[in-house]
Amino acid sequence: MLARKILGLPIVLALFAVGCLPDQGGDEAEAATDEPVSTYNSAEDPFPIVVLETTVGNIVLELDRANAPKTVNNFLTHIERMSFYDGMFFYRNPRSPAVIQAGLLDSTYARRLSPTAFLDNEGDNGLKNLRGTVAMAHAADPNSAKSEFFINVEDNPELDTTEDKWGWAVFGKVIEGMDVVEAIHDLPTRERGRREYMPEEPLPTILQAFVQPKPEGWQADTGEAGH
Repeated sequence: MLARKILGLPIVLALFAVGCLPDQGGDEAEAATDEPVSTYNSAEDPFPIVVLETTVGNIVLELDRANAPKTVNNFLTHIERMSFYDGMFFYRNPRSPAVIQAGLLDSTYARRLSPTAFLDNEGDNGLKNLRGTVAMAHAADPNSAKSEFFINVEDNPELDTTEDKWGWAVFGKVIEGMDVVEAIHDLPTRERGRREYMPEEPLPTILQAFVQPKPEGWQADTGEAGH
């Protein structure tokens, strides 16, 4: 597994020597060291950091629980309790707005269905589908989102909620790895069975999605997404 050191936020790894104990014995208690225990709790963090380790590179997201609490809690449930996104891949549709999307198909092209309840659409939270933001995908019913999400590769105002329609709820933004997002979007595509515009193999796969603990004093990124 890759050592997790993203954005200068280290996770301390306890290293243990492997080998036989000496025959003459010794005080093992003195030689032992306490493994560091993190007190970080993502449920208490208004802006959790999620790392998507992909075969193309790492994408680091800052989630916005303050404006999209239900959506963020749902996303973290899929990551922390189910490891739901591990092994899934990103795809795109050139006929739709410029986004990359994941959360339905694994690397064998099998559908992975979420057991969670449908989400109430939080698209009226004031967050816009700007370049670099992450939002939930849904079907014709605006309250049908579960696990699929997408990252906007450019500003997509047509996806925003307005007085006339529900849009797609933004719940975070890319704070590192936008070049990876663009590289995935630019991959060549092909048809596969009834599915159009699947990326050519090797698939841009999420190897692991995890929450990155933050040190004390961490400040949320207040810059505009993707710019």
